[in-house]
Amino acid sequence: MKRLIVTLALALLASPVYADPPPWAHDVKKTVTKDFDFEEVVVEVDGVKAGYRYDHGRRYDLLWERDPKALGLRHRLHAHEVTKVFPAERDPIVAPDALPAVADPLAVADLTPVVIDVNYFYTAQVAAAQGGEANMAAFAALTCELSNQTYANSGLGHITWRCLGPFKAAYADTTNLDDALAWMSAGGGGAADIAAKYVLTGADISHLVINSGGGSCGLGYINSGTGTALSTSDRTCVNSNLSGPHEMGHNMGFHHDPATVGCTTISPTSGVPYCNGSYNYGHSWPIGAPKWRSIMAYPGAGGTRITQISNPNVINNGFPTGIPNERDNARVAVARAPIVSQFRFSPGTFPVPRPPGQTGVLTGRTYVTIALSPDDLATFNGTLVITNYTVAFRRVSDGVVTDTVNCGKPQNGNCTIPLTVPGTVLYTATAAAIGPGGSSAGPPSGPFTKQLVTPAPAAPGKPTVH
Repeated sequence: MKRLIVTLALALLASPVYADPPPWAHDVKKTVTKDFDFEEVVVEVDGVKAGYRYDHGRRYDLLWERDPKALGLRHRLHAHEVTKVFPAERDPIVAPDALPAVADPLAVADLTPVVIDVNYFYTAQVAAAQGGEANMAAFAALTCELSNQTYANSGLGHITWRCLGPFKAAYADTTNLDDALAWMSAGGGGAADIAAKYVLTGADISHLVINSGGGSCGLGYINSGTGTALSTSDRTCVNSNLSGPHEMGHNMGFHHDPATVGCTTISPTSGVPYCNGSYNYGHSWPIGAPKWRSIMAYPGAGGTRITQISNPNVINNGFPTGIPNERDNARVAVARAPIVSQFRFSPGTFPVPRPPGQTGVLTGRTYVTIALSPDDLATFNGTLVITNYTVAFRRVSDGVVTDTVNCGKPQNGNCTIPLTVPGTVLYTATAAAIGPGGSSAGPPSGPFTKQLVTPAPAAPGKPTVH
């Protein structure tokens, strides 16, 4: 059978998913090759490639070699078979700000394209182990493209993951996943940096790759709210074992396979262990002689982990990849993705505030009055649309803006005229509303002077001679 090869220049796609990517999203070229029981995903960022291959139960890392000739290779991108027996990921931590349970039965599915942005962090030790900083952008992009391939294979191509950065974390690698996640979380040593990067990029979640998980592949919060959409993974697991997509799946609300979670009750419908009353679990198939397992299933479920999440409506190699009402992470994804993708707003997605009205001026006052925007008190998903106002002072004689004042959010609209505006020079004032989505300026005021201009007294007339 001829293999299907698909190449996508992701930053150039004319779709709402990749239109106008933020500055922290690299241009990513992705090539996917698929065949029966074979899949290869290769990304290229800034001339550096990275990839992953699954071939009839065997897995390979596709590494960008520094000196292929010295290794007797013809190409820089070289396949290394993954022989490591991966440890399991840790049980996820229940998020203290967990989202409400998915409605049951699920309402009509919203398949509008959504993008989940990930602030991707790594340590200095990870960069060194991967051959240097120049390789990290492709390494990070591969994590999100493996997530994208997983969702596409699972009938969820409308959900896209986009890795931003990547950013070097000021974290001392301790080979301890608990410590790494605590460093990211509220009150941890890296919490301020995590928060600052959210402000910078508007990403929805954060993932930290450390050099060694100390005997585990990953750890994260499950069913996360905005404050706990955090996870961490071992460098050797994040792509090779699909642990990055796995941990970010926990943030979405996915759980491990039922047996791993501790559900031993046999389902009267499917004849396998299930967790009565819930369906957000991983799966392995075919039942009875597993050859494959979804990204959320543990090694004990049997088979090789592949780029799928459980979905009873999707067939892989002749077998359903989930069980209705028992193992259906796709159902969770459809409900959660629109929520997670709106945790924060990157430039271009937050609404631009409506402009203020004409600025009020009165000669002789030391302040102007802003006609506040109609969006002055408006919020968008809990965030103020307008964070402050500015007023630009323009000299009438030559049109030059000599001063711009940050006025904050004045309740009465008044903003002080700067001392550097000459008192008797003619000016106009223009207010602008500023917010996360951009800025908009209102119309300029009429001309004014800062000080009253007192007319010169009339010249005395000639005395009258009588």
